[in-house]
Amino acid sequence: MNMNDMKPDFQTIKTTHLTASQAAQIEALAASCREAEPLRITFPFEEADLFYLLWENVSSTGAHGPEQARLLAAAAVCLPDGLNAGDQTPKEAAAGSQTAEVSAFTAPAARRQGCFSALLDMILEDFPDADLLFTVDNCCPAALKALEAFEAEHIDDEYMMEIALEPMCPSFSSAAEPPNGLSHSLPADGERYAIEDGGRQVGEFFLSPLNGSVYFYGFYIQPKFRGRGLGKSAFRRALEIARSCGFPSLLLQVSGDNTAAVALYKNAGLRIRETLSCYLY
Repeated sequence: MNMNDMKPDFQTIKTTHLTASQAAQIEALAASCREAEPLRITFPFEEADLFYLLWENVSSTGAHGPEQARLLAAAAVCLPDGLNAGDQTPKEAAAGSQTAEVSAFTAPAARRQGCFSALLDMILEDFPDADLLFTVDNCCPAALKALEAFEAEHIDDEYMMEIALEPMCPSFSSAAEPPNGLSHSLPADGERYAIEDGGRQVGEFFLSPLNGSVYFYGFYIQPKFRGRGLGKSAFRRALEIARSCGFPSLLLQVSGDNTAAVALYKNAGLRIRETLSCYLY
């Protein structure tokens, strides 16, 4: 599915599959944004179901956009699991869901020129009844101002937290030997670990390699077993596993509203590396 839309100032394209040239242009666009601000958000090439691209307008265009034109903005839409944009029109896909996740990048030199607004109009035309969820790096004040100007609702903050694993943080330095059966390597797609109490499984967490560090996620303990120190011991075990695998640091993401988890991680020595704000439009 491909669509060209000529506008007075822009050339726009919507597609479910990016060409190699389009992907390279998006990579260059994201790199220019990271040069302007210390952004850590990446473009969801693999996860997205629809892509919206906007170039500066030129008189001659090719099938996949103007070859010599400059890519000014790009947006990606991720649909809920179970929906395939390739088998449905966007409106049919959106009809069965309430929220679509949107990621967008605009070239620093092209901001305040209507680029984001033009892409948003295209997305709203495809998803008129769905809520749009934007996750924005707080290092980009232009993105925050743009969403506030559109009266998007700030619903949550997400913290990316980090701890260096050498040396171990003091609050967990009294830990005994690593748990029995400890693996000293992690598979590329991560590994699941069970949390037990009295021989029964009451929760779980996952560890996965990520850009040279290890990412901690999927942390869950059944409600009736909370408040017994299981969370602290489970997280200590995660740190021991990550350290034994030779990773220099551990990363995790947590909602700012989850005060108990934030307190646990801060007490373990983690620091907030970045804050991501979630807006609903």
